[in-house]
Amino acid sequence: MYACFYMSGRFGLISSITEQGFYAYSDALVKVILGALMAVVRNAEYLGMIRRWWAAAASASADMDSLIRMAKVPVLSLDLTGSIVSWNANLESLTGLLVSEVKGKKLVDVAHDDNQEAIVEAMKVAKENASSAIEETS
Repeated sequence: MYACFYMSGRFGLISSITEQGFYAYSDALVKVILGALMAVVRNAEYLGMIRRWWAAAASASADMDSLIRMAKVPVLSLDLTGSIVSWNANLESLTGLLVSEVKGKKLVDVAHDDNQEAIVEAMKVAKENASSAIEETS
């Protein structure tokens, strides 16, 4: 391709500015592509590791969902903000509340008034434990 532009420039088919612009932008494009390619090659190991972690997390999440759904006792799961993530059929029959009614709501809002203080305290402890676990792995 360079030869075509060189010959076009030599025979006056394109201006020297066009020829120089082609060389400049082609060189820049090649450098960008090579840089991106090198980044992929150098980080391929990390990308593979991230892919394995992602697959393991997805598998663990699916296993947890299956355990909660199939449990013979009432089970729920919360995120660190105290919002309900899952709620099994046994809890539905015990409370009369469907998953669709409680999912995403705060457990404090769903629980009886007598239990709200204990729930707030338990969530505080859970957040502290999660924070310390994150700090240990860092």
